[in-house]
Amino acid sequence: METELCLVVRDGLDEWMAPDGSDLVEPSMVGFPKDKRTVLTTSRPWKLADERIKNSQIDILLEIEGISDPDTFSKNILRCIIDETNDLLKAVKEFETFVKHRKLESLLSLPMLHTHVICTWVDRTDKKRHLEETSLCLLYTTFIESLCKTANCTDGYFKESNPSHVKCFWNTCYIQPNHGHIYKLAEAAFKLLFSYAMETSIVFSDQTLSNFCHREEFTVFKKFALISGIITSRKNKKSVRLLEFVYLQACAGFPRCVSYRL
Repeated sequence: METELCLVVRDGLDEWMAPDGSDLVEPSMVGFPKDKRTVLTTSRPWKLADERIKNSQIDILLEIEGISDPDTFSKNILRCIIDETNDLLKAVKEFETFVKHRKLESLLSLPMLHTHVICTWVDRTDKKRHLEETSLCLLYTTFIESLCKTANCTDGYFKESNPSHVKCFWNTCYIQPNHGHIYKLAEAAFKLLFSYAMETSIVFSDQTLSNFCHREEFTVFKKFALISGIITSRKNKKSVRLLEFVYLQACAGFPRCVSYRL
């Protein structure tokens, strides 16, 4: 490696955990001479917003903003997850029909949301629990539960003695251990979405977000929201947090389902 050019691929930097006792924000490149290496890093945007990752370390920054061809994207995802014996083109057509019937086109603008819709549709079709017979709240619940699992894979269930105030949460297994964070984000979403300035409902500062939790809880609260993907951050916009609009809409409905003030 001292004489040959090499490509170092760091896939999923946002999922990398520093060794115990280490304060590293990224893996050490010791042993890879700077003039002999090219580093390709993939990550969700919030990780690169860490102040310890300097702009001088990044030569080129590319960001995926959306999907230019939803039909092709659907076909590529379905090809990976449905049984090979199934008719791919038929599955794509059925999925597109489902999306139009349920008016879910707005969910297909981002890769993560689009993939969630496809996976949920395939899963419930396999189980003969067709989403046409379920509520949009239940669909959003599957999304949020998946995000909770990403941030904290500890499972737990709501008990009859202490049930969830949101009926769609009753049969979930990853929301209960994180319900405190979810309800706080729901309160934030509800108040920000219905603010006078629409821009502030999806773009806001740490100071604004901190109004929805105790000061000593803020670091853990924000870390959960970032790792789960419910909120994100952009490089060179360290004081700004962006909440994915569809999750904002989903969470905004929850305070109307609960019978107590958060």
